[in-house]
Amino acid sequence: MKTRNIILFYLLIPFVVLSCANEMPSRESADTIDAAGATIYGRVMCSGSPLAGVVVSDGVLVTATDRNGIYRLDSEKRNGHVFISLPGGYRMESAIGNSASFWRNLKQDRSVPERMDFNLRKETSQENHTMVVMGDIHLYNSKSAAAFRNTVLPELNDLVSDMAGSVVYGLTLGDMTWDWYWYANDYGIPEYLTEVDRIAGLTIFNTVGNHDHDMQYDSMSEFNLTGEDWTCQQSYRKQQGPTCYSYNIGHVHYISLDDVITIDTGGTTDKDSRGCWRGVTETDMEWLRQDLSFVSKDTPIVVSLHIPLFTAKGSYGSYPKSVNASVAEITAPFREYENVLFLSAHTHTMYSNHNMPVENPEGDMWTVTEWNCGAVCGNFWTTSVKSGLNICTSGAPGGYRLLSWNGKTMTAGFKAFGKPDSYAFRSYDRNMMNLPEMEYTDGIWGADDGNEILINIWDYRPGWKISVKEGTKELPVTRKTSYDPLYMLMYTEGLSDTQPSRSVNIFSAKASKAKSTIEINVTDEFGRTFTERMSRPKEFTIEKYRSE
Repeated sequence: MKTRNIILFYLLIPFVVLSCANEMPSRESADTIDAAGATIYGRVMCSGSPLAGVVVSDGVLVTATDRNGIYRLDSEKRNGHVFISLPGGYRMESAIGNSASFWRNLKQDRSVPERMDFNLRKETSQENHTMVVMGDIHLYNSKSAAAFRNTVLPELNDLVSDMAGSVVYGLTLGDMTWDWYWYANDYGIPEYLTEVDRIAGLTIFNTVGNHDHDMQYDSMSEFNLTGEDWTCQQSYRKQQGPTCYSYNIGHVHYISLDDVITIDTGGTTDKDSRGCWRGVTETDMEWLRQDLSFVSKDTPIVVSLHIPLFTAKGSYGSYPKSVNASVAEITAPFREYENVLFLSAHTHTMYSNHNMPVENPEGDMWTVTEWNCGAVCGNFWTTSVKSGLNICTSGAPGGYRLLSWNGKTMTAGFKAFGKPDSYAFRSYDRNMMNLPEMEYTDGIWGADDGNEILINIWDYRPGWKISVKEGTKELPVTRKTSYDPLYMLMYTEGLSDTQPSRSVNIFSAKASKAKSTIEINVTDEFGRTFTERMSRPKEFTIEKYRSE
């Protein structure tokens, strides 16, 4: 690994201080730069002036521009691109569609040095900014695209329009596409990019997911031989840029981390030949350690990855020892930082909101915070297309998360598509359930006259408060692992072909009467309270919940 040129500009406040004025004049003109033994080199500029201290990488090596805005990398060019860690306070001067466009694809092999310049422009203060976070969009045919246009596009266009004059970005959490249908439907990354470009004015940073890897390669054999699943990522890298990268908005350092190890066995005719593990290759871990060396310890960090670190009870999945998959290993580079938030998707549920203690290799403990963000597409758009109600297998609605920053302070919430901002949970009157008897491991569902109230609080996180009152009487509330009744009803009526999955965010209370009114209040960690006055008996039909 080549020694990088580290400039500790992150120790200043704000964590990166860059200027496109009053720089020392360059000995090399804007038109001529000496490669000086580098295979990739260039200059980062703002309004015709050089920018010092901008972090640049090829996905393996990491460096920073000198006082003349010049960088040099003696790169093997293995990944086929070079990219910058966009500094806080700047945007790219130009973009292709909604893509953030912070990378440049290379054209020559290692024997030919290539100059790649980056031109930035100052942006109105980013200290206050909003990130629109979207998990599992899964565009894979014309029906999914139509559902996207009907469900997602109008709302996000309205959101961006309403926030005109503010700083708003988008962040996907992987599985924007569906690898099987790249071939079965001739529908892949280009079609996805066309659809998201319909969201007017939203610059989007993408995170790679398991379904964004090319399944035609035998990545299982490649991983067993090299510890990498590199070949199946080539298509993604050419069209959407690096799979591990960072960028800064305001005072926040964002990292997109590839935590997918694909284990496809090659060929495109058998769905069963594809699969994945959660893991981060050592190459990517080394890149991560280098990237973080430029970040001060008090900088807020948001890490986007596809496969969760945690399940409801602990580490996600069981993997061979050869895979760098333990939470302790993946999170170790972050443990000295004061404020780190991990965002994941993949599950099409919302069960993984955790402040989870993790033991480091040295034996000490620290707390890792991860929020799972559900799926834009719900259950692969199936329920949306068949019923007009977009819902995940756990009962969580299709939606997106909003992170709103004021300097280094964040507030956050989850927004269901087509629902008001106040829609944070769904309540059920157990007496009114007319589900056919369906036997699952936690019991048989059917009508019950026990006056139980069920509440699915899909984005529940540690520290939230739940109050359920019958008149003036406060009812005890218990948390249970269970299935969401509405999704179960949709499944039994053939509106989804995917079996229900359990949610740990179902809460239960017992009323004393069948026709009493119940007051439900849910308060999040930011002090916002969401309320429903539940008139009982409450109808249990798809039409009822679609209209809420």
